[in-house]
Order: sequence, then C-alpha cells, then structure tokens
Amino acid sequence: MKILFLAFCMLLFVGSASSQGKFTFTETTIAASDSLTPVINGNGAVLVGIKGDTAWTAARISVLGGSTVQDTNFVPVYDSSGAVINFYMAANVYITLPREVTMGINIFKLKSGIHESAVAQAAARKLKLLWWYP
Repeated sequence: MKILFLAFCMLLFVGSASSQGKFTFTETTIAASDSLTPVINGNGAVLVGIKGDTAWTAARISVLGGSTVQDTNFVPVYDSSGAVINFYMAANVYITLPREVTMGINIFKLKSGIHESAVAQAAARKLKLLWWYP
C-alpha cells in the first residue's frame, strides 16, 4: 500500500524537469485530547501528502508556521488570497498537497481544526507524512 501511495505521488510530478527528487515518509502524532502535532521540521523537504489515522476524529487539518524549532508562537498560514491553508481529512484517508502550498514552510505544526476552531482528537492519532526532496 505504501508503494502505491508513493507511486501515485510520483506520478503527480512527472513531466517537470524541476520535479526530479526523492520521496520519503515520516510519522507524527496528535496526542489524545489535543489538536496539535509536535513541531515538524521539513529539513528542506516539501510536504506533499498526509495519510490520516484509521480512527480520525472528524476535522479538517490546518497548518501553523513557526520560524525555529524552539518557537513557541506558531501562527496560522494563509495563502496569497488571504484564506487559511487547510485540507479535508477523514479516517484512513490519504490526501495529496500541491507542493506550492507547503514549499515555503520548513518549521510548522499540523492542527486538527481550523485557526480558532481546534478539534481535540479522542485518542492519540498518527499521521503519515509524505515528503518530496527536490
């Protein structure tokens, strides 16, 4: 299954000379009764996919950006039109993200819910993250 996800995401980038790179998965967890992941450091990679936990508590996922891994003030990330960046998420769903959305964000957290509407997860929820290294 992991290979199919990887193959699918690689197909998204075929045809662009600048899109040649490698892909890798990592994992993060939102703790029970919480809505935020720990700090995620992209280390120069671009987040291009998220696979939800098999028992995800219904909520969208939004992105909070920071300037360093020690940052304590993570803020909502907006696109150029002024909309909060957020994505549909459901139990055991895999979503692909346009690389332009997360390309400029290296230090961030993922949030269950949107901006001021956090949705606490009923139990610890694991998210698998697909990274593209350009």
